[in-house]
Amino acid sequence: TDESQTNPGLRPPAGALPPLAPPPGPGREGEHLVGAPPNEEADDSPTVFIPRDRNGGSKTRSVSPQPAARPVPWPPYAGGERGEADVAAPPLPPLPPLAVPQFPSPPPPPAARPALSTVTRNTAADFPSRVEPGSENLLQYTISPRALTGHAAQGTLAVAVPADEVTLPLIVSVVASEFDVLDADTGQRRNFQRLTLDLAADAADVTGQFVLRARAVAAPTRSVIHLNFAHRGLPVGEIDLHVEISADPSGAGDRPSGQAGRLDINLDAPPPPDLVLHVNHQPDGKVELWADRTGQYCGRDLGAFPIAGGAEQYAQTILNAFHDAQARRTPALRRLAVAQAGAHLWSQLPRLCRDFYWQELHDRDLSIAIYSDEPYIPWELITPVPDGGGEPAPMLGAAFAIARWKRGVRFPSPLRVRDFAVIAPTYQVNTLQHADAEAQDLIRGYGARRVAGQVEPVTDLLETPGTQAIHFCSHGSFDMAAADNSRIKLEDGPLFPMNIRNVQVGRRDHPMVFLNACGVGGEGWSLTNIGGWGEVFCDAGFSIFVGPYWAVDDAVARIAANLFYARLKAGDTVGQAMRAVRRQFTADLADARACAHPTWIAYTLHSQPNMAVHFGI
Repeated sequence: TDESQTNPGLRPPAGALPPLAPPPGPGREGEHLVGAPPNEEADDSPTVFIPRDRNGGSKTRSVSPQPAARPVPWPPYAGGERGEADVAAPPLPPLPPLAVPQFPSPPPPPAARPALSTVTRNTAADFPSRVEPGSENLLQYTISPRALTGHAAQGTLAVAVPADEVTLPLIVSVVASEFDVLDADTGQRRNFQRLTLDLAADAADVTGQFVLRARAVAAPTRSVIHLNFAHRGLPVGEIDLHVEISADPSGAGDRPSGQAGRLDINLDAPPPPDLVLHVNHQPDGKVELWADRTGQYCGRDLGAFPIAGGAEQYAQTILNAFHDAQARRTPALRRLAVAQAGAHLWSQLPRLCRDFYWQELHDRDLSIAIYSDEPYIPWELITPVPDGGGEPAPMLGAAFAIARWKRGVRFPSPLRVRDFAVIAPTYQVNTLQHADAEAQDLIRGYGARRVAGQVEPVTDLLETPGTQAIHFCSHGSFDMAAADNSRIKLEDGPLFPMNIRNVQVGRRDHPMVFLNACGVGGEGWSLTNIGGWGEVFCDAGFSIFVGPYWAVDDAVARIAANLFYARLKAGDTVGQAMRAVRRQFTADLADARACAHPTWIAYTLHSQPNMAVHFGI
């Protein structure tokens, strides 16, 4: 069933996103922002906007009671997005102090973490490179304290554990879309095994095997078999095995090429998320989806869907549709434009995935980790729409505590912020009128220190261990066609991804970074890896990345940052704090300018969604 046929208020044009009206009037310059988000001390549940017709009519339904919004005094808005331009901005008078919403005191800090030691294990897996349809073949794997050679794919398992820990539970699972995965002993369908890893230096090898039965194919088919290792509900690494299914027996039995990444297990970690969504980009262009749920299932198939040629342009069109919703004149029309774009994304998902949402996710308060190697889909912005019409559900990023991540990275939890650095460059042109005030907010509210917005001081900051949180309020750009050409604009030059990849502060402190700049949240293929600022900082060892998918409004961005940090200080996890920011998009804010502004939903979060942050500890 086509959702757009049963819900015409969300119907996008065939093959395209809904067009948006041109910006009304003279644009943002000269307009004023005088409101702020409501105080969310008692409850941050949203009032969900429900699109009704194409003429801007709307209705709302209350998800749960919340106190009336109490606007916080806010300095006049003076215009501008956080992007690059070539026009000088007029000087502004000093901004008054910000009245930050008050929240309950944070919970007491947890007990000190035990001393950790690192135990290294090597991994390997084998499977034929070519198999015939209907044939059954063994997938074998080994985990060993000794070096392993002569296998199809090999990797390293680095385990950070309390010094007195002697064993470690793991779950090993197989996801293979073109195969039936069977238990090697019983012959029954079962795609995962539980095992206990002995951490002694002279421990024996741990081995296991699955039987994979190749399904019928109409033509020779290339496929990837994913062997996943999980601990506490989270994937900690995988081995990928590339195989061809073909009726031609020549070459059958040869070992395939394989990829094995680092497997990094951290016992001092946040509670596992309720659900892990895996997203894998296949060689044939399809995107495969599967889900893990702690204690219930591993590798549940959610289907696959193709991304045709021009995926970068497809992604840019999607993100532009959300950004351009600000051109609509009223909050109702802005929400309608966003709902249309989100519903279009929903319509592209495979049927299995959409059914899974209604059966297991809808109307539940869940934390979701998205482990993705595709850089194009803004999962947070998808708006589920019932098949038979009716009210759409809230977008995923407002309904759930969602974060994206990749395998093999440690999460310190809680992240104890003892040194907080804020960088707000002073530009000669295209001045960000609220950036300095945003920096002052963080200095007053969280004891942050100001770092000069120049290349050398920022480089020194990144190369010197001891900082646990870094906040940029700056201009930024992202080159989707060449991610390594992305930049953060400082006063005397740019900061490129290559300047981040091996910084000391990431490897030692695993800090948080918030890039409150335009366009820095997007990702794109960079050589054979995923590029973009989120991946760059995560690869460098940062444990939390926050950044916008598109150009954000300078004044609303200031409010969003303050709300995010205030929620963290009140005890929210990073996923809950970002969800509170996104829910402001549907909140009934007193200020018409901030109400339903797309900046609220612009931010993407890379982390473990249940990670906590404690300031000043």
